[in-house]
Amino acid sequence: MGLASMLTPFLFGTCAAAVASGQIRVQNGAIPVALFHPCLTPFALFIGAMALALCATLAPIYLTVEAQQAKNEKLANTFRTRAFIGGGFLAVLGLAGLALAPAEAPLLWHGMLDHALWAVALTMLIGLATAAALFFRRFRMARILIVLETGAFLGSWGLAQLPYIIPPDLTVTNAASPPTTLRAFFITALIGMLVLIPSLWFLFHVFKAQQSVPPVHEKEVQGV
Repeated sequence: MGLASMLTPFLFGTCAAAVASGQIRVQNGAIPVALFHPCLTPFALFIGAMALALCATLAPIYLTVEAQQAKNEKLANTFRTRAFIGGGFLAVLGLAGLALAPAEAPLLWHGMLDHALWAVALTMLIGLATAAALFFRRFRMARILIVLETGAFLGSWGLAQLPYIIPPDLTVTNAASPPTTLRAFFITALIGMLVLIPSLWFLFHVFKAQQSVPPVHEKEVQGV
């Protein structure tokens, strides 16, 4: 279970980097299978490690709030320290990925410079704000900011990669389905959200609700 939780974000990051590098080519409308080399480049490995570091920062920040709600300051401080360590690795790996991008993912790099530089700057500012919230023990604010940081990171990547889905062969335009299919998908997605979102809310409400524990008296304990 723990190994799977580590491998999933790492492999997700390496696959995203392999796609962005332009080494996975579409041939006759199909993508070759069993391509391992693009996922083993330094750029892919650094981005995979960066995705893992992001999850290693997300988890302890969330748990600081849980520990604070339980009034366990020692545990909250432990998770706070782990969040700082994960955030430090995230920053270093992010800078390494930026340094490798011009040579190993030129389309992604030029896309970032052309139309996504503001988004990258905003992502960095949110990261600094998250660190500040942790430093001042504003754990709830840090939790909100790390969610924004994750969304900003993914959004910046997608914006920098536009107009490509799989560079340099597949773009958003030539990969789009016919308008009738898109309309049907949109309607289906709305219906699915109407079912899924209330179900998720109810699930979290049940598991996160504070359960009242009946008081235990000393005499009852002695009687047992």
